[in-house]
Amino acid sequence: MSPSAPLPALSGDPAALDDAARRLGGRAGTLDDVAARLVVVRAALDDARTSASTLASGRLTEASDGARGTAQLLHAVALLLDGFGRRLAALQAAARAAAERHADAVGRRARWAAQVAHLEAQQQAAALAQAGLWSPHAAAAHGGLSAVTGSGSGMPSAHCERAPAGTHDWQLEHARRERDRANDDITQAAAAHRAVVDEHRADAARTATQVGALADARAVRAWALGDPSATLAAFGASRDAGRTAAAAVTRLAGITEQDAAHGSGATAVAGLLRTLERAGNDPVFWSAFWDAVTPQELYRAADRAVPLPLARGLGGGSERWVALLGALAAGTAAWALAHTPAERQAFGRRLAAQLPADAGSAPELAAALLGAVPEPGWAGPGVPTTSSGAAPSASTRGTTAADVAMAGIATGVLTELEAEPGRFDAPRGREQEAATAPLAAAALGSLARDPAAALAHLAPENPRDLDARARRWLGSATCWPDGGTGAAAALAAAVLAGAYSPSTSEQARAAQLASRATDGMPTGLLSGGTVLGARAQRDVARAYHPYVGVFGQLAERVDAAGVIAVPRPVDRPAAGDRPAAGDRPGTQPDEPLADGFGAMPQPVQADLDPFRLREVVSRTSTTPEGAAAWLTDAADHQADVLDYVLPADGGAAPASSGIRTEADLQSVLRETLSDAGVIAGGLQVGQVRRAQLMEAQRQAVIDTAATVISPPVGGLATRAVLRIGARATVHALPRLADEGVKLAADTGVTHTADAVKGGMFHEVEAARHQVAVAEPVLRDGFATAGLEAAERWSLARGDTAAEAAATWRQLEPDNLETVRAFGYAYRQAADPATGKAH
Repeated sequence: MSPSAPLPALSGDPAALDDAARRLGGRAGTLDDVAARLVVVRAALDDARTSASTLASGRLTEASDGARGTAQLLHAVALLLDGFGRRLAALQAAARAAAERHADAVGRRARWAAQVAHLEAQQQAAALAQAGLWSPHAAAAHGGLSAVTGSGSGMPSAHCERAPAGTHDWQLEHARRERDRANDDITQAAAAHRAVVDEHRADAARTATQVGALADARAVRAWALGDPSATLAAFGASRDAGRTAAAAVTRLAGITEQDAAHGSGATAVAGLLRTLERAGNDPVFWSAFWDAVTPQELYRAADRAVPLPLARGLGGGSERWVALLGALAAGTAAWALAHTPAERQAFGRRLAAQLPADAGSAPELAAALLGAVPEPGWAGPGVPTTSSGAAPSASTRGTTAADVAMAGIATGVLTELEAEPGRFDAPRGREQEAATAPLAAAALGSLARDPAAALAHLAPENPRDLDARARRWLGSATCWPDGGTGAAAALAAAVLAGAYSPSTSEQARAAQLASRATDGMPTGLLSGGTVLGARAQRDVARAYHPYVGVFGQLAERVDAAGVIAVPRPVDRPAAGDRPAAGDRPGTQPDEPLADGFGAMPQPVQADLDPFRLREVVSRTSTTPEGAAAWLTDAADHQADVLDYVLPADGGAAPASSGIRTEADLQSVLRETLSDAGVIAGGLQVGQVRRAQLMEAQRQAVIDTAATVISPPVGGLATRAVLRIGARATVHALPRLADEGVKLAADTGVTHTADAVKGGMFHEVEAARHQVAVAEPVLRDGFATAGLEAAERWSLARGDTAAEAAATWRQLEPDNLETVRAFGYAYRQAADPATGKAH
């Protein structure tokens, strides 16, 4: 373009951009309002606790999150358009100013160039005239002096002739300076205009890049749901950082452990760890990260970054390993909050499906992604925690959005593991279990964070699916690395969520789950492969809280010899989509207050095998916390019955109860003692069984010792030979057999049973004695609670204290009827021989 050509104006319509930004901002505001209204509607459904309300709440959450994400996108685009329009208007003004300066400079240059030409012509004409060399031909040769002197005759003007020496030189120099200054101004104006154009192009490119980043819908939704106040620039930086970290993981997954431990590989590992830790809970970073990397790549990269020996504490690697797991756990939680339920489940399925067969550190890493982060130095996975930092438990209340999000990932993990039976079953066996058990345990623990999700997964609508999942997670003898904490918490969360739901269908599903769990746990979760800790025992006990009323059936189903007299009810097929109580497999009709009476309001009751139930009670009461939870269940059930049949105002029991007289009330109250007696006896049966085992082992060792002792060596039954033979025989069980072997060796007899009959301590007798001593202590607590409630009821009716005491004398703890009601159930439950024909 010619330097003198006018500079073009900068194209664009800032007013149109401003109008578009205002319209997009208005629509974004409308979506924000819609999202807020959807949240209000969803909150109104949160307390309904039915399948329909849960489904509706989930759909409303998705719609609300989608509206917020779209609103954030529109807000961002509006902000971009507004900013671009404002900058365009400013750049257009700058371009116009540069063009005006350019045009002014071009005009000045033309005027000063003409002045320079004029003065130069004058100077030449004056020189010619002074030298007498002027002539018309010379004037013509110089282009005509009249053109430069202003003289129409072609002669030098009088002024030219009279100008002092040097005047033309000064004017000429000034004109030349002004002409050159105009040239400089032209150059500067053109440069300024080019700078404005370049800035406009760069701004357009930056805006286009930002718009391109906004095309990442998941990242935008993460921005909207996680940190909507963050700037657009921060959004872009987080997204780029996440993608860069993912690329680093991919590169790290492709190198060897040796390369990762030295040189540039070690530097890359350290940088990646710092990046992941700094990312914290930035949802945009983790959305971009997980969009660009697979779990398989992360598993492999983690093995390169922190090899298993280092993760186990060698060389101080444990702290680095735990830091990495903590960063990934926080990131996964942030990611989950910003994604849909379907995306969470798909992510969980990928975590399980891509778990490598050669376990390495991958099982711990996978478990950590669900929140199970171990403590430094701990050789194994941790236990998932709730959003408050506490381990999941049946007593946890207040499900948060984070709990729901993590439970969604857990559902995907469990679904994938259930789709691969070989993960837990022979012939793949323990090797596969070692690879998947940490992830499954963490998934069950995370599932427990959302009781509705736990119910939906462990107790689905289809009874066959429910049976299969109960067998898989509760009926398999898996060696759980968390001590069964996750499985127990998930069971309790699912059962309690369903049992106390207003939906009869959900109550029936919970009851079926409790029934199937009771059948399977004695040979599965409680079979000895996993030693349940206090928290797990407590959660299993709490899972039976709604069904204590049926516990007395253990005493009702056996005869005096301890043999089953009443067969277990046969499961009936499900009837329709919403089965009534007792119509779904694993359920039974409402349990009456006592024989011949009505039932109090209660959830659909589980059909619990009484003898397997006793095993559950026994094996989950070996810690003080577990035993206390079972006794709390019994006390709560008794309190519920007392509140129902003995109103605080002294009124009559509800007509539906069938209670008419004080004698009826006594029958009902004694029935609560029978239920409590089964639980109390179940707490004791374990010590009797352990004593029987110990005595059997001791007797077996003694008999074996006698066999060695009986044939004298060379006919000489010396004490030394007998002792040597006895010690050799019982070397593996010295503590159990020491007393019996010593006695056998000392007496030198063949049949040691006769010798020890009167001298050996009998563990079983001692255990039974302890059970008998505990009976009145446990009975008194429950009997006293019933008696006091009955007396308060009589006083509320206007009776005197003496009259109340006389009326309820048969409920006193040492009354024969009270002793029988509690004692029969207690002794049947505490005797391992009960149910021997089952």
